[in-house]
Amino acid sequence: MLYSVHPLKGTFATENLVSTRGKMLSYIALGLRLRALPADTLLHAHGASGYGLSAMLSGRSYIATVYGSEILRPHGFAYSRMVDAVLRNASAITVTSADAKARIVRKSPTVGMKTHYFHTGLDTQQTALIRRSGAHGSGETLKIMLLRNTAAHYRTREVLVAVAQAIGDQKNKRVIVPLGNGDETYFNDLRREFNDSRFIFIDRPCDHQEYMQMMSDSDVCINFPVSDQTSATLLEALYFDRVVVTNRLASYADLTSVVEKTGDWFFVDSDDQLTSRITQAIARAEKPQEGVRKGRDLISEHFSIERASCLFNEILEELR
Repeated sequence: MLYSVHPLKGTFATENLVSTRGKMLSYIALGLRLRALPADTLLHAHGASGYGLSAMLSGRSYIATVYGSEILRPHGFAYSRMVDAVLRNASAITVTSADAKARIVRKSPTVGMKTHYFHTGLDTQQTALIRRSGAHGSGETLKIMLLRNTAAHYRTREVLVAVAQAIGDQKNKRVIVPLGNGDETYFNDLRREFNDSRFIFIDRPCDHQEYMQMMSDSDVCINFPVSDQTSATLLEALYFDRVVVTNRLASYADLTSVVEKTGDWFFVDSDDQLTSRITQAIARAEKPQEGVRKGRDLISEHFSIERASCLFNEILEELR
């Protein structure tokens, strides 16, 4: 049996049991609760540092899906030891970042042998519900959206500086800057620094549907993180046929080989290219190419959630 250990919503009894306590105590309490499951249960823990701990304490076999931030960013001694223990005791580990797998292999070749790298795919049933509010045309406002959370890790300030240089004093440009799950202090500092009506800072929570709608309604999307995985956000930008500016990370290798065929993706190979690539992307968006949409077909062929599920099923077969 496979159970997925995820954050719980609604009125499920386990949430009522653990949500009122401290975070770590909640994970420990959940792990003890999971000991009631049958001995042959296989758990899937979404994250190593929280639900991975619960899965390890359950005494059941488990697969841990690890966030890159859990192992790529610096952490304290206790946190690092906990994550190491979760990974060491897992039956299998999945990561969506090539950098994350490389770090695990360097740290422990034994743990690296049971670590699998694959993307999570895109649920096209959700993206199919989004309809573009209006098409860009001559004389209309062109929208530029920063795809990721506002945070130093996503180099939001560097992107905004480059965008400001690229658009100059052009009045028909709008720059969408969502806070997301980012750094609120950093966000507010940037809002003060870029005090310009063309820069639209969104500090309220946006659900996934609203975020996808903003992306669909934008003309140019920019992504420039320090490190990353093959994120669903980039796959959504491909699905919507947006013009995209992004850096060329090792973890994007599968995506890069596919999207270069579209002519709508502009890759930044060094920091000093960022402004020029944004300028090129804007020019591309202002003269959209005629023809059928390519993104949907590319997603279906290479990055569908069904394809990702097949890769995960292969891992399950190895554990039988």
